[in-house]
Amino acid sequence: MSTFKERLAAIKAQKALAEAEAEAEGRPIAKPEPRPDKKVRIPFQKKAPSAPAAPKKPWRPAVYFYKYKIKPRLPAGSSFSCSFDGEKWTGTLKIPGHGEFSGYQKGVTYLIHYCDDKYREWLHKNGLAEKPKEMTAKFVAPVKKKRGNQ
Repeated sequence: MSTFKERLAAIKAQKALAEAEAEAEGRPIAKPEPRPDKKVRIPFQKKAPSAPAAPKKPWRPAVYFYKYKIKPRLPAGSSFSCSFDGEKWTGTLKIPGHGEFSGYQKGVTYLIHYCDDKYREWLHKNGLAEKPKEMTAKFVAPVKKKRGNQ
């Protein structure tokens, strides 16, 4: 068996012999044509500078907007009852030691917040609590779950 270098040298010698014979006979030396399945490489060309790209916005977590203010919890023993009459929800928020606050709204969530707001206004009017600061939830990031073994 011959080595790779020996085989490569034999191939080069055959090519050189074929070229020498072609020169002696006066015919042009045949150069191999590029294979059609091979891609022709195009040299890299720099693109002309374009308009500057808009600055990227900083990454922010998913945004959840809330209509209502962040409020402290209701006192222990508070209860809420409601009923639907086909068009609107009617309900009552009962707070032990402070009374009942009722109203009606188009949805249950709106109704709960409406009754809660009435309770907070009552506390403020009677001097039992300070007026809450304007704390609104602009966005809340969801908790990212870890992947893999936990």
